[in-house]
Amino acid sequence: MWTGVRHSAVFGGRVIRRPRNGVAAPGASEMRRAFENLGPTFVKFGQVIASSPAFPVSLVQEFERCLDQVRPEPIEAVRRTIEESIGDVEEHYARVDWTPVAAGSIAQVFRAWGHDGEALVIKVQRRNLQEVLRNDVRMLHLGARAISRVVPSLRSINPVGVVEDFAATLAQELSFVEEARQMEVLAASLEGWPVRVPEVRWDRTTEKVLTMTHLEGVKISDLDGLDRYGVDRSKLVDVVFGLLLYTACRHGMFHGDMHAGNIIVQPDGKVALIDFGIVGRLPGQLRLQVSELLQCLFEERWDRLAPLCFEMADMDDVDLEGAIGDLTQVAEKYLAMPLHEMPLAEMVGDILQRCNKYGFVMPSDVILFFKSLMYLDGLGIRIHPGYEVLNPEHGLALRPFLAPETGGSPQGVEPTYGYESVLQLVDN
Repeated sequence: MWTGVRHSAVFGGRVIRRPRNGVAAPGASEMRRAFENLGPTFVKFGQVIASSPAFPVSLVQEFERCLDQVRPEPIEAVRRTIEESIGDVEEHYARVDWTPVAAGSIAQVFRAWGHDGEALVIKVQRRNLQEVLRNDVRMLHLGARAISRVVPSLRSINPVGVVEDFAATLAQELSFVEEARQMEVLAASLEGWPVRVPEVRWDRTTEKVLTMTHLEGVKISDLDGLDRYGVDRSKLVDVVFGLLLYTACRHGMFHGDMHAGNIIVQPDGKVALIDFGIVGRLPGQLRLQVSELLQCLFEERWDRLAPLCFEMADMDDVDLEGAIGDLTQVAEKYLAMPLHEMPLAEMVGDILQRCNKYGFVMPSDVILFFKSLMYLDGLGIRIHPGYEVLNPEHGLALRPFLAPETGGSPQGVEPTYGYESVLQLVDN
């Protein structure tokens, strides 16, 4: 089994630690309500807190409510946005259930049905959002700069970098047309996998309204629901890990927000991905470097880690000898463990922390990829506690899903999902 509890997190390009005793955060509910009252930007920032184990457990648990329990916008405002974007509501939908399925900081989501009976989902952006976000991000940036000056001990988590990364993510989420394009690109890259992506209905999609097909199922974290469907949990985790590596390392594009609420398991056991507002990209050489970095971890080639990390950061004037020495210490910490027992999140966190020591931050999409990998590491253990992701006798051998240039399946021989087929690729 994987050992240890994950206490590290990548946050604003830095690896930081949560106190092991999970110290309670005083006034967590009051703080969460204050964020909701301050508006969508602060709610979205609350989601950053909810997704990071750097904060006290009570604060993380309270801010998890920001993920899908934000105060809904009035229906009149939602209807006005739809009508300004695509025209009369009744002309485009036979029926709309105006009770939101989800009310996020950027948009609300509603069930609907087309005139042909097709089950749909409508994602509608909140009104007057861009100006509000611009002003709020400016306020957060000023606050981050002040915190860095007044509280020196917090400089290590790079508060200004956190806000800047947050602002870039918000900008990406505001275009629903771009989100729809990303859905189609990722759906095409996953053809042949037991994975579904909602189909976009372009005649009812604009920058502020996104209409797509509805995919029935339960959240991947709903263990009782998985059992009702008779899902093989080990194979389920195989699929989720495999699709992340496959899309990132072979196609250079991946779902960047793979928390449990965005991964649905359908009654036939297939995985459905939703909410493509955040998508990571690993263009050109960066895709190969990430793939090679994973290969180094799999093969324990620790001497290559330091040069590779600095190549990804595109920095020449560094103490490479010192970095290799530091990463060798990280290697020695894990070398005593069998490869399949290494705690992936802890190991990657240690590597990134040593990189930060030398004064640089990895490209943001590389950080996003490893954050996704670390989140899925913890999610996989919750779904199937005995799961060992790097043990080919028990889980998925990940190497076939890496770029062909770095040890993945040969070009033209696409790895296909399936425990036996993956093992066959590895054996050959």
